[in-house]
Amino acid sequence: MPSRRVLALLALALGCLVTLTLPAHWGRGSFDHALVALALNSIAASGTGVALVGVLLVRSLRRRRNAAPGCNRLLAACTTALALQLALGASFPLGRRLHERDLAEARRWCEAQLAFLDRVRRDTGDYPELLPVTPKSPRLFRTGDAAYRKLDRAFEFVLLPRSRSGRAGEALSSNDRRWLPRSEDELAATTSIPR
Repeated sequence: MPSRRVLALLALALGCLVTLTLPAHWGRGSFDHALVALALNSIAASGTGVALVGVLLVRSLRRRRNAAPGCNRLLAACTTALALQLALGASFPLGRRLHERDLAEARRWCEAQLAFLDRVRRDTGDYPELLPVTPKSPRLFRTGDAAYRKLDRAFEFVLLPRSRSGRAGEALSSNDRRWLPRSEDELAATTSIPR
């Protein structure tokens, strides 16, 4: 049977893994993800900092053998809290990387649809009103952070960054056939994607 320390280290590693991966998966580096991570880290840092200073002060005033009861447990709790804070802080860059991967996947998928859309226009004389969103569609289309829309004699794919702070979206239209940045005003006027 493993010792208590081994079990505690395994529990800490599992806690760090969960704290790193779940916010990164759900938040994907969004502005909300950053705010939640910052708020939780601020609250935890202040409490952990006060407790850690108290532990170190008690230990410095007394010899190790005469330390106040529970000092080692408090120190272990502070170490655990610091490890979880580091994992939560690391979840934001991981989430940003996941979102950049989602954007690249959506761009590739949109570019692959160009031939299909041109074939539909050639056969029917116009682009389709809708493109179906299926389970095989890119994640951004399934979550509503991207959209296809038919324009007058044209079409446009619109991708929005999840951060939605400091970065406008980008669009691929049948006129340009390349990804171009779109300002916040252009996106608000031309798309029904929730802001």
